[in-house]
Amino acid sequence: MTTTLLLAYSGSFLTMIMLFASRGNDVMQIINMKVVAAEIARTLIGSLSLIIVAPITAWIACWMISKEFEPNAQIELEEA
Repeated sequence: MTTTLLLAYSGSFLTMIMLFASRGNDVMQIINMKVVAAEIARTLIGSLSLIIVAPITAWIACWMISKEFEPNAQIELEEA
């Protein structure tokens, strides 16, 4: 999932980076531009949040399922 997110972000910004590189700017100048720095920060934050959210979601689902099927819960049987 993270690689897909990184490729989506870099693919959308690739043309802008190519434009900056064609103007003759060196790598440090390109990285220090506000637009590029914001895109790098957005990519890192999006990737980290994706990495954090997946285990948390699995933990919450596991907790909800374990609450539903507690071993000490009394099962009420309906008599027909």
